[in-house]
Amino acid sequence: MSEITILDQTKNNINKAEKSLSAVLPKNFDVKKFMATLWMEVQKTPKLAECGNLLEVARDVASFGLIVGGQAQQAFLVPFKKSFRGANGKWTYKMVAQLMIGYKGYITKLEEAGYTVEVEIVTKKELDEGRFEEIRGSETKIIHKPIREGIRDRDNIALAYCIIKGNGTSPVISVLSKEEIEEMAKTDKYNEETKKKEGKALSNVWVQNQRLTDYGQMCMKTVIRNCVKKVNLRIANEMSAYEGEKEKEMIDITPSKTANIESLKFESGESVGKLTPEEIAEIEKEEKEQNDKTA
Repeated sequence: MSEITILDQTKNNINKAEKSLSAVLPKNFDVKKFMATLWMEVQKTPKLAECGNLLEVARDVASFGLIVGGQAQQAFLVPFKKSFRGANGKWTYKMVAQLMIGYKGYITKLEEAGYTVEVEIVTKKELDEGRFEEIRGSETKIIHKPIREGIRDRDNIALAYCIIKGNGTSPVISVLSKEEIEEMAKTDKYNEETKKKEGKALSNVWVQNQRLTDYGQMCMKTVIRNCVKKVNLRIANEMSAYEGEKEKEMIDITPSKTANIESLKFESGESVGKLTPEEIAEIEKEEKEQNDKTA
């Protein structure tokens, strides 16, 4: 009899979860299709199979009625290393899955409710060449002639904007500079040992040198979330509130070193439960710096 692998076990667990997933999915969703796309993501990203909270996060995705991965890009499941000091005093980690709702996930929910959405990045070059103009008054008006160069790179981005129209209401418009976007994305940072607040910081999703995410897409999602606050759509506001809570948890969680920027996928090959000497040294360095601050 062949040995049951962690992937085999995960597939079995997904199949066993059909009833609980079906219970939270919208009525128009095919639970079999949802399970198939979830399993495809695990196959593409084997590290997800090591995440003890995979099915819990999958149920969160299902409750929002989003499709994981694929061409839809509505939502992504990303494995992270959550470092902690064990009972023996040594540093180790466990793998945890994190739901990242894509900006297209918000657009999908808004369009399902009858809204039309326009969200764009404006680059520094477009500003310099007069290709973007925001006119304020009794009605806000935006004129944008995009050239779509450098819309993924932090250094090239100047701002992002979102326009939501529909349902017999006036258009809702949000325009945010890159600096405003990053300030909004910051959440409270706490010292793991003392539990004391240490100010605010960007979560690791933003600061890992773009290894993990497309910076432009993160900007578009932030401006959509800001715009959604002004729209009376329960599901979109619940999605935004969910991400806000999860982002607080991600400040001290480290993405896998093998993250692939383009596909948000992780390669396997690292031993489970152990940190490299370099990672341990980095964690202990950060811990010393935190202790020095609170001393």
